[in-house]
Amino acid sequence: MTLGETHGHVKLLCEPKRGELLGAHIVGPEAAELIHELIAVMYYHGTAHDLVQMPHYHPTLAEIVTYPAEELAQQIQTPTSSY
Repeated sequence: MTLGETHGHVKLLCEPKRGELLGAHIVGPEAAELIHELIAVMYYHGTAHDLVQMPHYHPTLAEIVTYPAEELAQQIQTPTSSY
C-alpha cells in the first residue's frame, strides 16, 4: 500500500507450540530486501512473539511482516522470547 501496489503477500510458518519461526516467503515489490529481517529472526531461533515485539517504523514496507506475525502470536498460548 505504501507504494500504491495492490498485489503481494507475506507468509510465515512457525512451530505451533513455542512459535519459533521456521520459514517465510514474500511476494511483491522489494521482496528481496524485506526477506532479510525474517532470515535474521530464523537464524537466531526467534518466535512470532519476538517479531511482533521488534519496533517497526510506520509507514514503511518492512512493517508488513508484523501483520501475519500478530495473527500467529495470538494463536500461540504463552509468549516466549528466544533471547
